[in-house]
Amino acid sequence: MASPVPFLQIVHISDLHFMDDTFPAPIRNFVRRWVRSFWPALHDWILDATALHDPDAPDLFADFLDEITVRSSEPEWANTPTCVVDSGDLTTFGDQASLDLGWNYLTRLGQGRRLVFIHGNHDAWPSTFPLFASGQSVLGQTSLLGTRYQVEIPSAPVTFPIPHGGGEVQLFTLDSIIHDNYLNSGAWGLVPIVQMDRLSLLIDSSIHTNKRILRILIIHHPVHYPPPIPFFKYMINQAGVGQRLDSNTPMGAHPIVHLVLSGHIHAPFPEMGKLPANPQACSHPRLGPEQCQLIVGSLMQADKFGKRGFWPHQCQILRFYYEPSDQSAIFMDRLFAGRGAGLGPYVFVPDPKGTGALVERICFSI
Repeated sequence: MASPVPFLQIVHISDLHFMDDTFPAPIRNFVRRWVRSFWPALHDWILDATALHDPDAPDLFADFLDEITVRSSEPEWANTPTCVVDSGDLTTFGDQASLDLGWNYLTRLGQGRRLVFIHGNHDAWPSTFPLFASGQSVLGQTSLLGTRYQVEIPSAPVTFPIPHGGGEVQLFTLDSIIHDNYLNSGAWGLVPIVQMDRLSLLIDSSIHTNKRILRILIIHHPVHYPPPIPFFKYMINQAGVGQRLDSNTPMGAHPIVHLVLSGHIHAPFPEMGKLPANPQACSHPRLGPEQCQLIVGSLMQADKFGKRGFWPHQCQILRFYYEPSDQSAIFMDRLFAGRGAGLGPYVFVPDPKGTGALVERICFSI
């Protein structure tokens, strides 16, 4: 059997939580004081969730991205297409100045690369904690996001060719954000049925009878939330969404997607070193036996309470290979990069045994 050949690199980032210097501190301080007085645990959760980005992180990550692409010491990856995928929460409070700051940064990361991005629940905040805002201002955020984000209705996929057999990797998005004062304050998510129907139609419209297709879904809230599921943060209809993703489209495509990429929970899943060799071995009950969910932690938000372990800032690099002798097999390597608890530059996360970068490989059948 010939060695697998690299053809695509996806750099998955999430939860950047940009906060512009001009954002008024009195709003943050009011939230902290008001909540502390009646629910200390909730105060700590909000304080952690509303932390600003580390000011050194943007330049350091941009430099790291250049190191693994433009200046890569691995020739096969220096000359392979790279796609940067951002799965939401570009900002902390959704204010216009922070959205502009974050958008300019994503534009920088996308220079010479494909860029796919969605918004998160924090991007839909109306420049304050949603409970303190009028319903009209929360709903009005939809029109603001509509200038740069695809809101509510999935769009045609971003595609990359698989060099042998004329196949494709297709990247789809879903919007799980709820524009509601109470539900967004709890960071809950929901995907309406109309979005799922639209996704099925998009997949059917992109089916080619003689092409093998690997379909990837980008969504902010995880479809399979790693247990134990907390009171806050999860997708309310995750069971129904998972069931639909494991069903057939009207034209018979199955599964609807093979791989789901998410952020939101500020922790990696599966944990480093625990990615199975095939989707059938993934213990993701909300999804089907041919599907896998990958979640990445925050790329650059300050870790206020040291909850995120030794690598509080992180991304995951997904490297795809085709098998020349078998058009049905697509291999994917997952590597983590991050900044340690002492921060500093972004580096590949070494494995616990000290043998170098931790590379995990999974094989998808298409």
